[in-house]
Amino acid sequence: METAGKEIEDDALRQAMKDCGIGTPATRASIIETLFKRGYMERCKKLLVPTEKGLASIPS
Repeated sequence: METAGKEIEDDALRQAMKDCGIGTPATRASIIETLFKRGYMERCKKLLVPTEKGLASIPS
């Protein structure tokens, strides 16, 4: 998450992602656990995979 947006080609969008991230290392684990509890994602071996509910919540 410290490298958020590293692969984005648009300079302005990349900088916005870099500045925002998804929280500090201390809060990141609780955010991810909340997503599991609410059914937005699940573990598949070492991967974090979105569920149908998680995919439906992403705006298109």
